[in-house]
Amino acid sequence: MAPDATRKSEHSAESHDARAFQTHADDAPTVFRRYINIVAISIPIVVGLVVVLVIVRSLREPAAPTASSASSTSTPSSDNAPAAGSSQAGNVAPKAIPAAAPSTPASSPAVAVATTPKPTLAQAASTDVVVDLSADEARAMTISEVKPVNYADIRGTVVLEVTISKSGTVDEVRAVSGPAVLVPVSIAAVKKWRYRPYLINGKPVRFHTQIAFVFN
Repeated sequence: MAPDATRKSEHSAESHDARAFQTHADDAPTVFRRYINIVAISIPIVVGLVVVLVIVRSLREPAAPTASSASSTSTPSSDNAPAAGSSQAGNVAPKAIPAAAPSTPASSPAVAVATTPKPTLAQAASTDVVVDLSADEARAMTISEVKPVNYADIRGTVVLEVTISKSGTVDEVRAVSGPAVLVPVSIAAVKKWRYRPYLINGKPVRFHTQIAFVFN
């Protein structure tokens, strides 16, 4: 009896193992299908996330310059375009624009005295030049004089160079020497002086001279 019981138990165990193997074999396609379903569901989700990231990144990046703005930046102005086009087409050099002559500033009294010789009568009458007169010659042509006031009570001599206009007013004043405290009052006084017009061939001209104020 013992061998039969042993064979029966072995046979039942083998049957159980066969059924378990068959169960696992039957479950394998089901598991595979589940993986396929999970992958199929995950692909649209991943693609959607990628699209959202691309859109967000494109919104954050600055917009590239348009073709019209780039062309306007690289294209020369309309004023220079015809000249450039004609130069390239006909190989003709553009005409040179003459430079404007520098304006000549009004000559200062020092320059008129130091560098400009005394003009002749014909030159003074025909051109707008400054005639150099001595202090005595200019003093003889004064109409009215104003003496400076020595508020500081300082002694000294102030020498001024002045240029007189064609109408007899003082145009320019420059201090040559003297105490610095007395220079402002001397300039303020000499600007009020008036002269008769200096005539050459009946035409008034400007003249230049020196005036000295002695403060005792």
